[in-house]
Amino acid sequence: MAIAGLGLVAACERPVGPTQPPPGDPVVQIVSSPTSVTLDPYQTQQFLAYGRTQAGDSVAVVASWSASGGTITSGGLYAADTNAGTYQVTATAQVAATAPAAATPTNTRPSGSSTVKNTGPLTQVILTPATASVLVGGTLQFAAYARRKNGDSTSVSVVYAATGGTISAAGLYTAGQTAGPYHVVATVSSGGTLTDTAAVTITTIPVASVTVTPTTAGLQVGATQQFTAVPKDAAGNTLTGRVVTWASSNTAIATVSSSGVVSGTAAGSATITATSETKSSTAAVTVTNVRRGREYAHRSDCDVGEQQHRRRYGQRQRAGDGHGRRAGDDHGHERGPERHGGAHDRRRELRDQFRGLAECCDPVASRRL
Repeated sequence: MAIAGLGLVAACERPVGPTQPPPGDPVVQIVSSPTSVTLDPYQTQQFLAYGRTQAGDSVAVVASWSASGGTITSGGLYAADTNAGTYQVTATAQVAATAPAAATPTNTRPSGSSTVKNTGPLTQVILTPATASVLVGGTLQFAAYARRKNGDSTSVSVVYAATGGTISAAGLYTAGQTAGPYHVVATVSSGGTLTDTAAVTITTIPVASVTVTPTTAGLQVGATQQFTAVPKDAAGNTLTGRVVTWASSNTAIATVSSSGVVSGTAAGSATITATSETKSSTAAVTVTNVRRGREYAHRSDCDVGEQQHRRRYGQRQRAGDGHGRRAGDDHGHERGPERHGGAHDRRRELRDQFRGLAECCDPVASRRL
């Protein structure tokens, strides 16, 4: 029983796979694996070899390797070069096989081969998207593939680089905080210098609306009024650092500065417009003349005031002697110089009142008084 158990353990420890050929059953064939493969330039492939006996058993062999194109190591690692074509990789047994006893004694070196198809060099690397726009702090996925001389497209490993932001090894671009034009570059990683560049524009959040305050204003000729404009995004959030331009629909009535200060230049109405990017908003401005002297709302009021003034002045003239003295006053100088001064004061008062009336009703005539 003990001997049987030892035999079972030994059987379990026996390696699985090709075995050494039994005596009298030599290796007659070498098998190379894989039997065929397609490679791009600079790609590698590991080949393996084993022997097959006359009885059909697979056995381990020591083989030497050779290739008609490309290179291969003593361990069977093949590397494709840049020359397109179909090549053979050959494994040859290093130990000569012994022919069967019935045959003429001869020494042979069995071999086997595999086929390698080299697709040829890549002629172009293409980065997609070729142009893109991304918001500040946003992300964008890039991808790259290659094209061969015959026009076929194939996958390719690339190394990414970027400006204006960062990009991962998988091609995920993250925009920075500064708007402007930037680029992403993809370069073939497995040898060669093929590259492609994509243009990236980092943009700010667009202006969706502009709010102008006040929306209406009245001012006199020569007066000023400060207006403000606030750009907002689609959610109604205030956007800072945006350029706002101002314009007046009628600069003969009102002008507006680059900072939103409106100045009245003549009586009338004008529309003030504030624009940021493609959005704008307006405010209405009414400019009125400055009133001087005694104010009358209408021309008829001026006429009535003038009639009343002239009537009062005429009554005083009729009551006097034509020299500013009332009837009954002495014609001499008994009352002294102060009497004449009082008459002059009354005439001056009447003249000033009439000038105030004239400024309201006829400013040109008032300057002649």
